[in-house]
Amino acid sequence: MGAGAVLAALALDIATVPTDRAGPGGVVPISSDQPNGSQSDGGQSKEGQANGGLPFSGLALSGAWAGGGKPLGQPQRLATSELTIERKGGKPTVFKVEVARTPEEHEIGMMFRKSIEPDTGMLFLFPEPRQASFWMYNTYIPLDLIFIKKDGRIESIAPNAKPHSLQPRQSRGAVVAVLEIAGGQSEELGIAEGDRVLHPGLKQR
Repeated sequence: MGAGAVLAALALDIATVPTDRAGPGGVVPISSDQPNGSQSDGGQSKEGQANGGLPFSGLALSGAWAGGGKPLGQPQRLATSELTIERKGGKPTVFKVEVARTPEEHEIGMMFRKSIEPDTGMLFLFPEPRQASFWMYNTYIPLDLIFIKKDGRIESIAPNAKPHSLQPRQSRGAVVAVLEIAGGQSEELGIAEGDRVLHPGLKQR
């Protein structure tokens, strides 16, 4: 695709996506996963405001094409580590998760992926507690969103978020992380609010 076609497609993308929504099934805490920032912040994040209020999708796609050095529309692949969920009255469940830490990694999240293996996912870590809000723009697979409090306990779960949906999926209160896994797996494994999540990135929080 030529540069002119790329710019035209990006302009169409920006024109058709609301600017008051949260970000993709990648990440958007109410301050970073929204249309304008690294994560959504129930409005625009500081990064988004600094960029003139561009929709999150336009910013994320632009970063994936130019800033990140990845072809437009390609999923990101991040370093993986083990995460354990200790369920009440059940055996611990171990997941292999990619860890998204930076605003750029949050912006892309799990966009553009065509499949997800069982017991895998992506963990979004935030530098401080915040209300988190996500959408599923450019996300092709259903996902469960597990919101994690500062003490490592699960605050709430948004099950089976629908691919491409612009409906915000939000935590009830402040959280320090969000875990995205295959849609329906939380119910299948009996994962529930109050279960403890163990991961090196959640220590000392």
